[in-house]
Formats: sequence, structure tokens, C-alpha cells
Amino acid sequence: METTSDLIRAVKAQLDRWAEITGGSAWGADRGMPRIYFGSRRDVRAFFDFPDFPTGDAGDLLGGARANVYVEDCGQHPNWYKAQRAKVRASLQRPGLALCALHAGAEDLAREIMADDGDLDGALIDEVSSHLVNGRLAEAAEAFRD
Repeated sequence: METTSDLIRAVKAQLDRWAEITGGSAWGADRGMPRIYFGSRRDVRAFFDFPDFPTGDAGDLLGGARANVYVEDCGQHPNWYKAQRAKVRASLQRPGLALCALHAGAEDLAREIMADDGDLDGALIDEVSSHLVNGRLAEAAEAFRD
């Protein structure tokens, strides 16, 4: 049986690896709140958290990722905040798709997604993520490469 410290080490290792692949910064594994933060402006916090954590699956302790964007109040019109959050969310599309691939066990595809500098449109993201969620890794890789 694993001890709590063994579980924390395993979660930290997975979180660190996923952060390294997606270009983010791991935080909170030892606090039971694993997150991957992405650099942005000082008044913006952008991160993925893992609402399924802990999954109980030794191969994937973190589970699926959820994007979070917070813009600090600075007296602007509410539409300005909405537009700022949309811009930041758009910048999280590539790491989000890579996290989907990592959750599906496709680390090579996740690295390929992050290394690619082509545009990601909504249709491509939907197609690749649908294949990943349904365990069709080869189809996901083929759809991404086309």
C-alpha cells in the first residue's frame, strides 16, 4: 500500500512532466490542488486544474484538465474583461489539446502538438480531442498531422 508521501511524489512527478511538455509551471501537488500555470500579464492568472483529482488510477493520477482564467479588477467595462479572458483562453488551446493527449496516454502526440507552430482551429481541436477522449489515438494523430 502506498503512503501519502508516495502518492504526493507520484502526483508531483506526473504534474512536473505534464508541465514540462506543455510549457507551464507545476504548482500545488503537495497541497492536493495540482495546477499548471502559464505565464501571462501580471494582472492575469491562467492555469489548468484537475477537477477529477485524485482519479485512483496509478497511470493517470491527475485526470482531465480544466482551463481557468482570472483577470484582476482594474475598473474597466465588463466587456473588456470578457475580451481579455477570451484572448488568454485562445492562447491556452494548444496546451489544452496537449493535456487531452497526455490524459489519453499519447505523450508523443502531446509533444508533437506543442512543437507544431501551425494554426489550431476549432474544428481540428474538436476532431482530435474527440478521437483522444474515445481512445482512438492513431486517428487523433492522423487528424492532427493532416
